[in-house]
Amino acid sequence: MNTNILSLRRLLLKAPLVSLALPLFSEIRFAQAQPSSVIDAKAEILGISVTLAGVKIIFPELSDNGNSIPISFTVNPPLGRSINQIEIIAPGNPYPKLLKINPGVHYLAYQFATRIRLATAQNVWVIAKLDNDQVIGAFAPTVLTSSSCWDGT
Repeated sequence: MNTNILSLRRLLLKAPLVSLALPLFSEIRFAQAQPSSVIDAKAEILGISVTLAGVKIIFPELSDNGNSIPISFTVNPPLGRSINQIEIIAPGNPYPKLLKINPGVHYLAYQFATRIRLATAQNVWVIAKLDNDQVIGAFAPTVLTSSSCWDGT
């Protein structure tokens, strides 16, 4: 009985240390949980470091086909920053850069909705370049039951 109490006491004493270290391990796990195509897409297609913050994407996780998939997003940059450029990128498509928006005015927030065409199940990226050359973004995964873009259109 005494060993059970001591084990419980040790566990309770270690719990705060585990809770402090948990965010470190979750970031490592998040980076390892991404498929290699996502990591490669960031390196090859984006070619820049992206901070995963400030962008919210509304995108279906499952779609019947890739011909016309609705996507909407909101970009909220950090305070004091404005948006210079927004791009939608689908790494699995023959032409990965689907849309590039260059707002004439430096917006403090931006909301947009459209439909896109996808060749295969993949992560779709929305990235925004800010006035200080920082890049923020997010990605949303989708699974297609029937693919599109067979001929590179």
